[in-house]
Amino acid sequence: MKKRNRYIVSLLIAIALLIFLDVMAYYTTQRYATLLATASHENTPPKKIVADFQDAPPHVSLLFLESYDPKRIKYIFSPPKPPEPVYTGYCLTVPVLMYHHVQPQAQAVEKKQTTVSMDSGVFDQHMAYLASRGYNTITVKQLVDALRTKTALPPKSIAITLDDGYRDAYEYAYQSFKRYNITANLMIPTGLLEGADYLTWGQLIEMKGSGLIYVSDHTWSHYGVGGTNAEKIKYEIMLGKSQLEGRLGQPQEIFTYPYGTFGNTAIEILKQNGFSGAFSTLPGTVQCDSFIMSLHRTRIGNSPLSAYGL
Repeated sequence: MKKRNRYIVSLLIAIALLIFLDVMAYYTTQRYATLLATASHENTPPKKIVADFQDAPPHVSLLFLESYDPKRIKYIFSPPKPPEPVYTGYCLTVPVLMYHHVQPQAQAVEKKQTTVSMDSGVFDQHMAYLASRGYNTITVKQLVDALRTKTALPPKSIAITLDDGYRDAYEYAYQSFKRYNITANLMIPTGLLEGADYLTWGQLIEMKGSGLIYVSDHTWSHYGVGGTNAEKIKYEIMLGKSQLEGRLGQPQEIFTYPYGTFGNTAIEILKQNGFSGAFSTLPGTVQCDSFIMSLHRTRIGNSPLSAYGL
């Protein structure tokens, strides 16, 4: 009899504990259900909604909701959402669009270059879009100078950049620049010029002479300058700088990091040798003098520019 009573008591305690946990879970998630439901159109709840909550348990950063029944909310474990960037100093909102190859898609497939290639027809549509909507295309130097002098730029300023000096920049992109009177920026690794699939010096000089093209140092051999080998980094930066200045007669004050990699060694070398700004591949459209040696760019694909908030 005593054993039976102990069993019943234990069973009742277990049931009570389960009920308690269920009630706690219900009231914990009920607060989230209403908030999550507002993210959906009335009477048309999505199958799953994901949202962040600052007051969620510390080990949980996301919640899944499969219906409006709060009991069906499921916790999932996920790294916390990174905080919104805090910008300091003098800042301007200027998108800097980043392209590499510009060529017909069939040609990109044939050359196995699709991962870094923009279809030339779509690229032409991009340039037409910018021209028709009143964007002011500027050089990267104009952006850096505006940040350093804390002056405004024309409304709807935007910078177009093409990395690596591929020959299709002349064959396709340059034709669109001329068609729509677009100012653009070419990031040139000088040691690759005259090679297969790369620009010739003659083509680069012609484009620079049009008044539409600003040329930026991108090292000599497209060397990643994110390491600490100061001698090699300086050699790459300075050889590219001297060759561009010698051939184009344009002072080199703006640098673009190959592969987007950079570090303190490269930044110090740039500052010591007359560079006033540099561009990374970090995403973003806000540009500030507080990170003028690692300004942001937006990688562009074959989607319409409206998909990038333009």
